[in-house]
Amino acid sequence: MFGSIYSQCFQLENNLNTIRTSYDIGDTISIEHQLKEFDVCYGDYGDGTLRLSDFNYNLNGGFHKVIMIRINATWWAPCYSTIEVFDEIIEEWQDDNRVVLINNIDDIWQPYTCQMWGDSHESENPIIINGQSCANCENNYPMMYWFGDNYTDLVFIDHNMIFNYFNSYTVFYQANVVIQNMLDAIPDSGDINGDGVIDILDIVLMVNMILDGDYDSLADFNDDGIVDILDIVQIVNYILDN
Repeated sequence: MFGSIYSQCFQLENNLNTIRTSYDIGDTISIEHQLKEFDVCYGDYGDGTLRLSDFNYNLNGGFHKVIMIRINATWWAPCYSTIEVFDEIIEEWQDDNRVVLINNIDDIWQPYTCQMWGDSHESENPIIINGQSCANCENNYPMMYWFGDNYTDLVFIDHNMIFNYFNSYTVFYQANVVIQNMLDAIPDSGDINGDGVIDILDIVLMVNMILDGDYDSLADFNDDGIVDILDIVQIVNYILDN
């Protein structure tokens, strides 16, 4: 059995090293890759198809998200034995809808199924995608091909869809620090142009947004799910008070 696993590891590493064009830290994820579709094989997620573009505020209706992806292979024991670390991270951020935590599973049935992997979590309904379900990706291991270095890697993508950070065997507190740093980089509500100041320029953008029927969570100053005159009133009062 172990001989087969080592052979598998060697073949996978050889394939990736030969054709790999992974992103570097600081690179923006291409729209082409953002639109690739992955089957959600465990957990409740929309229509069961996940795209990274779901978390791009320019494409999802204006909702700013940060993403953490854990890259797993069912045959690599450290991936399975550290599921509890992922559960701890889920527990820490489950009440913050700006944080998206994704389990990417490669080589399902070798030996674990997606259902078995999901059931091994203590957290309820973690989002798990079949990493090899992307029908038109350029590689059979797309997440590893794009971002990874080893299985058990944690990949972090910020609200601008920039590859922010990655690490193997990242522990609980390290992951939380990276996630918090990405959240801190999201502009405050009202700072629509992201220049660090809430002023008349943001009001102009907000008015144009209302006229065009657009939405951005940064413009939803009162957090009622709508960008309207009430948000303008509140942002004007904020500017006058500050």
